[in-house]
Amino acid sequence: MKGVSIILCFYNAENKLSETIKYLMKLNIDGIEGIELIFVDNNSNDNSCEVINEMLQGYSKFPYKIIYEPNPGLSNARLAGISNSKYDILLFCDDDNWLEEDY
Repeated sequence: MKGVSIILCFYNAENKLSETIKYLMKLNIDGIEGIELIFVDNNSNDNSCEVINEMLQGYSKFPYKIIYEPNPGLSNARLAGISNSKYDILLFCDDDNWLEEDY
């Protein structure tokens, strides 16, 4: 399907995610038919998911979801994100990447 799936994998990133999410919320998505944000929890044991849900509560510019990948490692997390994405363009964003508005 035409659009962009942003896949953000994380592990115990509660102290980094707030700033990263602020930048994602500012993305200029004009002209993009479909967009989704997929957070992949790679077996975290902190409050990362709570941070995500709190920051994006009521946010409607594009949908997000959190999926869980119990097997450690970035490759496993990215594969889980890919298998849960619905769009043809994949954008991998790390938990400490601050994407500019026009990325």
